[in-house]
Amino acid sequence: MPKALDLFCSAGGVSVGLQRAGFDVTGIDILPQPHYRGGTFKQGDAMEVLQDRSFLRSFDFIHASPPCQGYSPLRHLHPKSDHVVGAPLRDPWLLCGSFFGLGCVGEDGVYRPLRRHRLFEVSWGEGESLCRCDGRQCVGVYGGGATRPGVNSKSGWSATAPQAREALGIDWMNRTELAQAIPPAYAEWLGQEALAKQQAKP
Repeated sequence: MPKALDLFCSAGGVSVGLQRAGFDVTGIDILPQPHYRGGTFKQGDAMEVLQDRSFLRSFDFIHASPPCQGYSPLRHLHPKSDHVVGAPLRDPWLLCGSFFGLGCVGEDGVYRPLRRHRLFEVSWGEGESLCRCDGRQCVGVYGGGATRPGVNSKSGWSATAPQAREALGIDWMNRTELAQAIPPAYAEWLGQEALAKQQAKP
């Protein structure tokens, strides 16, 4: 079985997705992660792990998702946070929940796709945009602990915690973890793409 390393793994959204793609996953985070799912968890500093070349070579796939709020449109909400320098990416893939059929039904009975744009720089070439929002009102899962549902003209429908779990395809995280999580469907797709590229090599 191919091995994957998930750095800055948090509660394991990416780890679960990589497991579904067929990897044996090791997740590393500097903080304890009592809700972690997706493989073997090790507490440690991911930045130090990145210096250990021999350890890194033991994996077939490496994913790293360092804190990047300082580079997001909501960066004014995180003025004192520490973020990894160099977050701007080159030719990244843009993945969105709408592409993967993620979403949830609101309290008004209306289904809305998940808008959660995340950028991924990969080793197999230039990226594309995989988004099917198409101007529709979408559901968002945002930080700050807000749980009251409602319509916001800029960010769409704000999900409650149960709706957020449904929309992200994650049933094991608390609200704080959900606000930062990468949906497993994203990592599953990336993992499958990586394996396909590897198998296609002569």
